[in-house]
Amino acid sequence: SRKTSPAFQKARAAWEKTGLTEWNFDDLPDYIELNRFGGPAGLTAFPALERGEGSVAVRLFQNMREAEAIHQDGVIALFELYFKKELQFLKKTLTLKEPMKQWGAYLGGARRLEEHLYDRVLKDLFGYPLRTGEAFHFHARETRPTLLTHGQELINRIEPVLKCYHEARSVLHTLLTANKPNTAVTAFLKRLGEELGLLMPENFPLLYDNNRLNHLPRYLKAVAIRAERGVLNLEKEQKKAKDLMKFVQHLADLRTAVSPVTSDEKRKSIEEFAWMIEEYKVSVFAQELKTPYPVSRKRLETKLKEISRMV
Repeated sequence: SRKTSPAFQKARAAWEKTGLTEWNFDDLPDYIELNRFGGPAGLTAFPALERGEGSVAVRLFQNMREAEAIHQDGVIALFELYFKKELQFLKKTLTLKEPMKQWGAYLGGARRLEEHLYDRVLKDLFGYPLRTGEAFHFHARETRPTLLTHGQELINRIEPVLKCYHEARSVLHTLLTANKPNTAVTAFLKRLGEELGLLMPENFPLLYDNNRLNHLPRYLKAVAIRAERGVLNLEKEQKKAKDLMKFVQHLADLRTAVSPVTSDEKRKSIEEFAWMIEEYKVSVFAQELKTPYPVSRKRLETKLKEISRMV
């Protein structure tokens, strides 16, 4: 394999470095042509920074996507070393106060949530594929003043999300307790509980961008409203849900079919379709919460057709 090819080994010997704690090494090109190391024309290797224990390393990879993912995390790791003192202070400012601390109990606990918030700040501020010392130091100067404010802004942004999640959970819990003998109603409420869990995985601060975080409270409120109405008229709920299930199943099939060769465009469209379904739920089960754009069965079907034509 190429991994053990003499040219790749020579390139590794020339380029790879370990134990780096600051950007005092050469700039990293996007790729290296292996013919310079006696390999055949057209063969390339991809340099990347790789996170290590208390340091980073320059490593060569043969897969561009793998190199890109590792490099972005490696850049973050180097900034963590650069801003060591400041980031220790940032961690202290990312402590959740009550009642947010209590609201986070069902998401792996407050401590776990604080870790996700910290990782999100790092990703937001430092998750860039920088390849030169000049770009690294320029970015360090630019971001230094925003380090602490960014963390506070993130806490302010997730507060309404946690509040609505807590309220929706409380509604479901109360309704479950009140309807214990009714197996059809309890099955329906448990299903909504699962939907709530899918909307709010433990790492939701890392998973969702700011735009999505802004919409989450509405989706969570919609679950609570749907629960309250469904308990009063289960037949009506089931009729509406039947229409929705078709699209939910299509989404599950699309996600299962995603493979390494699926284009970024298609992946993005599948996620757009997933959020369109959430908006459709709002329009069907909690119309008063309103949707930011018109959404209907017809629009969902059009989006499905569009995705099916993609590679």
